[in-house]
Amino acid sequence: MVRGRRRTIVAIASLLVGIMCAAHIWDARYFFRILPLTLWAYEMTSDAFGEKIFTPPPAKSFTHKLPLFKFDTSLGREQALTYVRGLVPLSGPAMTYSDLTPEKWFARLKTRRGYFTDFSLLLISLADRAGLQAREWILWHDDNWSHGSAHSMVEIRLPNGLWVAMDGQHATILISKNQPISMSQVFKLASTSQTIGTKRLPIAEKIGLPKAASTKSALHHLPSGAMLNLHLASWTGAKHRPIIAIPIIYGDLKIDWRIWSKKFAFLFAILAFVAFILAIRKRKSEI
Repeated sequence: MVRGRRRTIVAIASLLVGIMCAAHIWDARYFFRILPLTLWAYEMTSDAFGEKIFTPPPAKSFTHKLPLFKFDTSLGREQALTYVRGLVPLSGPAMTYSDLTPEKWFARLKTRRGYFTDFSLLLISLADRAGLQAREWILWHDDNWSHGSAHSMVEIRLPNGLWVAMDGQHATILISKNQPISMSQVFKLASTSQTIGTKRLPIAEKIGLPKAASTKSALHHLPSGAMLNLHLASWTGAKHRPIIAIPIIYGDLKIDWRIWSKKFAFLFAILAFVAFILAIRKRKSEI
């Protein structure tokens, strides 16, 4: 009788733990699909096949209509950023994404105030037009992953195999010692508290872009998380595709705690389920 009660208590406790873990996973399920990588692991996968799996290009029917820029030259990169920042209005009604195709999205960009992802997607489209691989980075700062506390940048792979990081919304190129740098170099500089330089193009002042809204302000909180997008935003085509990304760990594990808690909750949920089944089976065998 005592054993039977213990089995019942174990079964009920296991069930409650499983339910609590499942609720925690569901409450912020976005974080469950995110798998953190160390900077070393990221560099290994990036060098091996990163240019093939990261950020699929936009629709060819759309990109072939865009102007062609030579991203392998300093002038070409600056011209591309100037085009991106000059195309999208600084003020006016905000961008909307209902009933969009790539062509409709591009037409709407000319009359509406775009978000940082719009600038990045346009920059990726220009890179694709030039036959180059590109990928988007989401920089989460301030209070992490909450609405409005993020920024987006683009990394473009040059013909010589080097990646360069660019900020379309702020018309800025990331540099170190007057040379363009990759996001990997950004992480290394940030982890050692070294200065990350930025080259802000004249178009930013010409259109009156506030200096407070700058790449440096986004990089200031960089240790809270930087995520590499594996899918473009859903408005690149008619079929909805969620944004999936991998955060890169480059410092002292400053990644949103929910990314870790979801993984542990999943593990505990499995253990609780196994414990529940075993307790029920043993309880039945003792009856």
